[in-house]
Amino acid sequence: MRDFRREKEQGLMGLELEKALEAITEEILPIKDVETVSLEDSRGRILSEDVKAVLDLPPFDRSPLDGYALRSVDVASAAEQPVTLSVIDTVQAGRTSALTLTPGTAVRLMTGAPIPQGADCVTPFERVEEHGDRITLKYSLKEHENICFRGEDSAKGSLLVRTGTRLDWRSIGALASNGFETVRVRRRPRIAVFSTGDELVARTVPPEALAPGKIYESNALTLTFALAELGFAAENHGIQPDDPARVASFIAGPLAGYDLIVTSGGVSTGDLDIFHDALDLLEARTIFRWVKIRPGSPVMVNHVGRGRQTVLASLSGNPFAAVVNFHLFVRAILARLTLTPSLLPCQETALMGCDYPKRSPVRRFLRATLNDGQVTLPTGDSPGMIANVAACNVLIDVPAGTERLNKGDRVQVLRIHSNPLRAS
Repeated sequence: MRDFRREKEQGLMGLELEKALEAITEEILPIKDVETVSLEDSRGRILSEDVKAVLDLPPFDRSPLDGYALRSVDVASAAEQPVTLSVIDTVQAGRTSALTLTPGTAVRLMTGAPIPQGADCVTPFERVEEHGDRITLKYSLKEHENICFRGEDSAKGSLLVRTGTRLDWRSIGALASNGFETVRVRRRPRIAVFSTGDELVARTVPPEALAPGKIYESNALTLTFALAELGFAAENHGIQPDDPARVASFIAGPLAGYDLIVTSGGVSTGDLDIFHDALDLLEARTIFRWVKIRPGSPVMVNHVGRGRQTVLASLSGNPFAAVVNFHLFVRAILARLTLTPSLLPCQETALMGCDYPKRSPVRRFLRATLNDGQVTLPTGDSPGMIANVAACNVLIDVPAGTERLNKGDRVQVLRIHSNPLRAS
């Protein structure tokens, strides 16, 4: 069995939350493997190198609207005396004009069309009076008004997208506009998930009556989809028994080579909390275990496998405690593996919309719903309860030593549900 006293003396056990998060940053190495993917398959991937523009964008001076290109000097006094110009050409997007504007002339052009030689401004259709091949203006324009200049979006050689960017519609659009067909991205982390517990049974179709003392397994599926909501495809390996040797063999065998293994259950100090012995069998290197939070204090993070290259995140078996562990620690591990800080839960302040009368001798995280700057609590806050999390979107971070929370108190919250970050 693990010598908990020795590990506590070594500073690996009973850490403050911030110390545990620092340990993740210090002890876990980012994934360095890279691969080339098509731009069509790059959404959500992490760019592994700076990408510079290979051309000026736009590649020529162009019109941002449907209108007429003209010389600003010709209409300088149009506000006092209307000016009539001759329309000498029409230019569609994708075409150019072979003509050069001379005094008293204009060119009709469409959005995206190149600015003709000699023109220095553009007026929209709706602001002129049209008379066949002539137009009349009753206002002046400034030089360069309504012109998009060559390279104003991105100049050739300028930084287009920075390394570490999680590619989305914005960055992919910038790459596509520069003609890129492929990009170099970091390899996706390989992730496995499973739960431990002799009390767990798999779901059936149709559902069967549970035997005495049994419960349906839900944590592995919950964690798998929590990972999917962050954009990571994880393999759900279901249930493992309360048997240290079998769990250790499973991790060292079928799960060898994964970057991250996320488990739930077996992490406390009861007779069937088998992960301590399993870690001994795996010769695991401890990053930390047992953090000063509630719920989910028995959480453990270790390095296992050949070369200890696999991160093993062992979460509490209580469903809500596992949720807290996931958002505090698994997201931090993923942020480190992928060098993507945006994976960390967003923090903000809010006002309590109700009372919470319980004392919090240890730092506590409460499930809650944030709406219009106020948080409300569901009925019940047991770490074993999961049904009332369905309507919650934040965790309230309650400092250690807080006697109670009153309606109107300002609190810190972590968002646990927002717009998905999509595939990584």
